[in-house]
Amino acid sequence: MPLDWDNTPPVAIAINDDPTNAAPVAIAINDDPTNAAAVPIGAPAIPYINMPASFQPAFIELTGSGPCLDSLMATAADLNKVLQGTVNGELKSYQVRAGTDAAALPGIVRCANFNDPANAIVFVQL
Repeated sequence: MPLDWDNTPPVAIAINDDPTNAAPVAIAINDDPTNAAAVPIGAPAIPYINMPASFQPAFIELTGSGPCLDSLMATAADLNKVLQGTVNGELKSYQVRAGTDAAALPGIVRCANFNDPANAIVFVQL
């Protein structure tokens, strides 16, 4: 039970047995009706999210062969997107940003189609 720091008596919420499906009625602990309107029960604050059955990383290494971050192509249309992958079993996040930064692992990785100035896109670790 959460702590009540202001010593306000708790209020129980009960649903009446009216077959018309009337709104729930708030009642005090001593079962006296408060005559206050019940708080409506609305939709969840966070909408449901369809999650894949398993995490599919965008990359599993920063450089090298196979699904590596430096083998991914990016363009200006991809700016500000976040890519997530696993490197040595650790989750890594990189944001696609415009820049001519030199590759400096692990913080900055250039995309496979990097071309200054035509396609100056880098991946920056978050």
